[in-house]
Order: sequence, then C-alpha cells, then structure tokens
Amino acid sequence: MRLLQRLGITVLSIDAGAEDWLPHQTPAMLARKLLDQLAPRGGGIVLLHDAQDQTADALPDLLRALQGAGYRLVNLRW
Repeated sequence: MRLLQRLGITVLSIDAGAEDWLPHQTPAMLARKLLDQLAPRGGGIVLLHDAQDQTADALPDLLRALQGAGYRLVNLRW
C-alpha cells in the first residue's frame, strides 16, 4: 500500500451496491437496497452503473433518500 501511495494510486472498494443492473427495479427498490446495506456500516462507498437507464431515472430519488437518512454525499477524486 505504501508503494501505491508513493505512486499516487488510490485504492478503494465499494461498501454497497443496489444491483441496479437487474431489470425492472423501481427507484424505491434501489433506494431500499442501498439504505439497508449502508445502515449497519453507518455509511460507505456506493456502486451504481451509469449505463443503466433505470439508475439514471432513479438517481434524484436515490440522492434524496440518502440525504434524508442523514448521509453526506461526496465526490471521490483520485
């Protein structure tokens, strides 16, 4: 890990995924999956797939649900 840090390489992993690649999921279903996975950890890094129309459609609801549950949304830069 120290070598990666010296090289400026950031290593991270996800803590929650909504399985948004599965068909026929509603924004409410995606939000519930994320909230259920994040709650035991108190937060974490979320994986969403930007190539999925249903994810793009659900994103405003997902962000509202996360913020409503008290999570702070940040942009990771590396």
